[in-house]
Amino acid sequence: MALSSGCGTELRTWPEDVAHGLNGRRYFVRLPESYNPTRKHSLVLSFHGMASAAQDAPFFRGKALVEEDVIFVFPEGLNDAPSKWRSWNGSGSVGSPGPAGPTCIPDMVPNHPCYSSCEALGGCRDPCWLTTCADDVGFVAALLRATEEQYCVDTADVHAIGFSAGGWLALELGTNSLVAHRFRSIVTIASVPFRGFNRAPALLPGASYLGIYGRSDTLVPAFPNTASGLARASSGWLFESWESMSEVWSASMGCQSGWKKRAADGLLQCQTLDCDPNSLALCFWDGPHAVPEGALDLAWRTFFPGSSNRWSASAEAQHKEWLGLWLGPMLRVGAALALFLALPKLRWMLTWMDPARRLQADSLRRPMVTAEAAGCASVQEHSP
Repeated sequence: MALSSGCGTELRTWPEDVAHGLNGRRYFVRLPESYNPTRKHSLVLSFHGMASAAQDAPFFRGKALVEEDVIFVFPEGLNDAPSKWRSWNGSGSVGSPGPAGPTCIPDMVPNHPCYSSCEALGGCRDPCWLTTCADDVGFVAALLRATEEQYCVDTADVHAIGFSAGGWLALELGTNSLVAHRFRSIVTIASVPFRGFNRAPALLPGASYLGIYGRSDTLVPAFPNTASGLARASSGWLFESWESMSEVWSASMGCQSGWKKRAADGLLQCQTLDCDPNSLALCFWDGPHAVPEGALDLAWRTFFPGSSNRWSASAEAQHKEWLGLWLGPMLRVGAALALFLALPKLRWMLTWMDPARRLQADSLRRPMVTAEAAGCASVQEHSP
């Protein structure tokens, strides 16, 4: 155990719905009601997905049945694109062509502008650059320092979780030598690295990883569907499969003795490494690009193996890819109603909206949400 410099510091009252600021970026902090500046607290960083914001990150909504000494931090991604949708830079979301070639099929991906932070680096080399090029690893490192200076944190008990694009950053944090040694565990939901960016972890000794994947996820698929073994999204981006990623991670963790299936946990069917069931776990469910019921309970037990705590269902209901899963069906229902009312002028809208791939491509095309302008003091390029 190593206590942070913030231990003993007088706490300033700061409502949860008021954003903190750091280098022009926003983040939210949630303290336990029993927070005591003289007692150590675990720290969980939670990263939101595309077309989303900090308030949509895992654990932001809902509450644990039993309070524990855990501090939550919910950062926001940069909105340096003309669309103003927030995004994260990680796991090959920019830097194509990477070590294994392009991270997308250029003719399939939707046309979207190069982000301002990428333009500052000389521009996007191909159409596969999907997100901001901001130095999000540097931002998280600064955020860890700021949090540990203000609050009493056990610096050996820091964890990260991310959904979708937030998972790309969580994976980046677990594999980037600048910060990976700070984390005790990493959890990703609906997220795998882009083609060629399948890196080995560099976490604390005895660290844990949990990956949760939907079999029907077409936005960020984890199941191989190409002759080369890659997972190709319906919108054209290319990802490493869960098999290839788990091979790299298990080898790095010194455990390659095969998998052991566990009893189903609600919707989720999980498996762990035979030689060390606490180091790496993979869970699958028959669903789309979303956070399944029970995922946060499993994440919590990955962070804190001795805890039997559970999270209310409302904590998990907020993380579905809203454009592909909510707005899409609404648009299709609206178009059907228009046809029923014999409005011929709206027929062209049906033609544009009907293909599922169009909705999914649009969802990946716009990775930011409107909010205050965010600064970008430094940028980082993930080049081969």
